[in-house]
Amino acid sequence: ARRLERAAREVDTVARLGGDEFAVLLENVQDELEAAAAAGRMVRAIAQPLALGGAKPQVVTASIGIAMQSNPEETGAKLLRAADAAMYRAKGRGGNRYQFFNAASDMRLRAED
Repeated sequence: ARRLERAAREVDTVARLGGDEFAVLLENVQDELEAAAAAGRMVRAIAQPLALGGAKPQVVTASIGIAMQSNPEETGAKLLRAADAAMYRAKGRGGNRYQFFNAASDMRLRAED
């Protein structure tokens, strides 16, 4: 959590959803390039080796799903579902990366709405 908070900007919100899942609300992001830069910072921050109690340093990786709000009427719940779907695609591609939500490739999510 601390690594995410340090990688996020001061205006962003980091929240633990449960277990090893977090959500980061990026405020005032202008485009996908800016969102990708933020996600890249977070992936790199989390991947730094971590040594606990003098043990051999361990590397933890992150799979990040990104959902951009294209319509001001989109609900937070819908954005979280979209980001979750993208995160599972990132995990499926080997993890330690970010993935943007793409509605055309996620029929399951569209069927739920």
